[in-house]
Amino acid sequence: MARYTPLPPGWEQSIVLSDDVTHARLRKMYGAAFTSKALEEQSGLLLRYANLMIAQLKVALQQDPTQDVSAWYNFVTFDLTGEFAFGEAFNCLVSGGQYHFFMKTVFEGVVVGLQLGALQIYGVMTLLEPFIPRSVMKPKEDMDNYAQALVDKRAERGYDPNVVDVMNYLLQQKEQEGELSREALHENGIALVVAGAETTATLLTATTYFLCRNPDTLKKVQQEVRSAFKSDEEIDVRSVNNLPYMIAVLSEGLRVFPPSPWGFVRRIASKAGQDVAGNYVPHNVYNIYVASTLPAQC
Repeated sequence: MARYTPLPPGWEQSIVLSDDVTHARLRKMYGAAFTSKALEEQSGLLLRYANLMIAQLKVALQQDPTQDVSAWYNFVTFDLTGEFAFGEAFNCLVSGGQYHFFMKTVFEGVVVGLQLGALQIYGVMTLLEPFIPRSVMKPKEDMDNYAQALVDKRAERGYDPNVVDVMNYLLQQKEQEGELSREALHENGIALVVAGAETTATLLTATTYFLCRNPDTLKKVQQEVRSAFKSDEEIDVRSVNNLPYMIAVLSEGLRVFPPSPWGFVRRIASKAGQDVAGNYVPHNVYNIYVASTLPAQC
């Protein structure tokens, strides 16, 4: 993103906002946590939280037959991301479906972050920052502070070869190469939570909505999943990759309702503009939202 968006003053580069060289280095660091072997080691964690969500949702449905599926997706993705990233859950599901303080700060803080990002792109952030009320900045400050506390707590435990959370791989690289400062760990910790939890829940919510609106597609997904597995124990990271229709549905959900479209990105074409698929694109313009939401069906 740093090739399109100026890095705000005082910010460390993260996997989300970095130049090409730093992004390549960070991708290599993150890559160790997302290899097939590493993900298979997390299969038990994924199944545990999936089963816990279903169990708690059944209890909630007995009390109230109308439930907010978006809330439940957020409960499970935040709990899962907390353990997957930092080795520490937020206990939203264990509490019976309760919003954790950090979840609320993320929802509000992301909105503020996008607004500040827009000001940064247009070069007026430095000029306007002294006039922005503290109340406007507080949600993002709360989000940043809590994420930093999570990173600091995990960093104090240090690298452990027997632990497979994402931060452990970043700490390993830090010890071996000394490349990541504590501030950089903070920025990447925030990126892990926002990218891993909130956006995943948004995708699942949107895909569920589209499936309910398209019962034939829903039926095909159900048939594929139910014919592929005889029991829950057969479902793991490797076996779900053998469900091409389900993967196609999730991919379509990402395309028609991108959780993070990054609509402010500007790509640099030639000074004279370029023809893309027979359409003229002026210099320095590229609309991600339009490209992501062309109408189509599964």
